[in-house]
Amino acid sequence: MYLCKTGLVRMDKSTSKNRFHYSIFLMFGLCALFPVRRLAYFRNWKKVVFWLLNFIIIFGDLSLNVSILIQGKAFLGTANFFVRLVPVIHRLILCTSLNDLVLLSKKVIAQSEALNTSGLDRYMKWAHFSGLLSFSMFLPFFVLSLLSMEDSEASLILFGKKPMQQFVIILLISLYLLFLLLLLLPMNIFAIFYVCLCLNLKCIMDSFSASIQSGLKHEAELVLSQYLLIRQLVEITDSKTSILMFTSSLYNASTMYLGVAVWLHPEEHSIYSMCAVLFLFVTSSVAFISMTLSASLVYEVNSSLSHKAHMQITNGRKYTEAQEQFLRMVEKELCLTVWKIVPLKRSFLLATIGTVFTYSILVENVQNNVQAISINTKT
Repeated sequence: MYLCKTGLVRMDKSTSKNRFHYSIFLMFGLCALFPVRRLAYFRNWKKVVFWLLNFIIIFGDLSLNVSILIQGKAFLGTANFFVRLVPVIHRLILCTSLNDLVLLSKKVIAQSEALNTSGLDRYMKWAHFSGLLSFSMFLPFFVLSLLSMEDSEASLILFGKKPMQQFVIILLISLYLLFLLLLLLPMNIFAIFYVCLCLNLKCIMDSFSASIQSGLKHEAELVLSQYLLIRQLVEITDSKTSILMFTSSLYNASTMYLGVAVWLHPEEHSIYSMCAVLFLFVTSSVAFISMTLSASLVYEVNSSLSHKAHMQITNGRKYTEAQEQFLRMVEKELCLTVWKIVPLKRSFLLATIGTVFTYSILVENVQNNVQAISINTKT
């Protein structure tokens, strides 16, 4: 129940925007199975229940994953296994990081209020649009996933004449969809949280950049201290969220590989299965693109700030030691990363999509050649 400037603290649901934020982080609490804001105050027995419920969900999904992997088909094989394994890892990390994310959001809102950031509402419309678009894809995905089971062996029991078997298979399908919901939903909830966090950081740096014109001349020490605080806030944000951005990137790569595997073998799947994979791919792609673009804004604003400060300080005048130190600091690269490995820039988005798509096709072709060779050998 925490979100950026209008929602990082407990929200008033009187306005439409706050109602939107409230609904998003109400689902965030659902993903955690307990309200996020109370996690730090759990008694021991509540913490045990919290971890027990998460363990049941994760164990149940891993059991389904093993059965899927054993079947060995393209759609129900390795690609689908990793699409479901990555959210399990993401959920585990998210469960251990909820308190840190709440504290981080409070620091961001405090800094935002201190600098009187403007223009945040305009940027938040992008987060609203991407979040609603991503969530709107879940309903057709679940419907198509259910319809795709019609062609499976389970349909023989589901539409057969034995009531007990019908009840069991309906219960298993319900549990399957529940596990799917509680594992895939945290991916999208974190994506919206991450986008809003990055947009706040971008607005904080914009406000700081607009205020340094006169400050660099007369109060360079104060400007330097403010910039160091902002830089520290960005680095803390990166340390708390970079590993979750890494799992989000893996999830996007897995859904792209699953999509390529399915669409290269349309004869093995029903139209429902293919459309379900398409909706899953679009959902993950919208979330991933939104996260990457919003994170790249932090790097771009800092680069613009560096250019602006350099033009003001070195414009034919001697500069003080504090101004020189500020120049050295602002010229250092400042950006969010993917688990401290790759900086999040616009080029990362194109490179990732192109690389994953190319290697997905390559891996599928290799697997097809291996299968063909094994068949020829047997014959």
